[in-house]
Amino acid sequence: MRWETWIVFVIYETAMCLSPGPAVLLVLSQVLARGTLASLWSNVGILTGNTIYFILSATGLGAILLASHGLFSAIRWVGAAYIIYLGITAFFGKSKGTFGGETRFSAGFRPPRFPKWNDPSARQSRRLDILRRAAAAVR
Repeated sequence: MRWETWIVFVIYETAMCLSPGPAVLLVLSQVLARGTLASLWSNVGILTGNTIYFILSATGLGAILLASHGLFSAIRWVGAAYIIYLGITAFFGKSKGTFGGETRFSAGFRPPRFPKWNDPSARQSRRLDILRRAAAAVR
């Protein structure tokens, strides 16, 4: 990996770490639109969701989904249907909240970090290891 690429990646990763994510924007929009109590409940919901996600990750749900293609496909289609439902409700104005005037789709959008730094001439695992370590150091 060239030094120029690595330096640009570190600058990009620093900017991404310093910018607010969708959870921060949700809490901020709730406090501005509905008050402190609503933002506290938003925090509780975010922390509950994160806890459930971490527990499922720790119990090996990924390995179960890899072993069962049918279960993975079912979860994928349910998730796709839910995203379509959110899109339709946001498009027709039935969506309850927005993030500071933005739609749910545009608020907090973060592009993927690693695919932009693809260097076909380098070994994939070594290059991604360098990028992961740089990202961890920035955070």
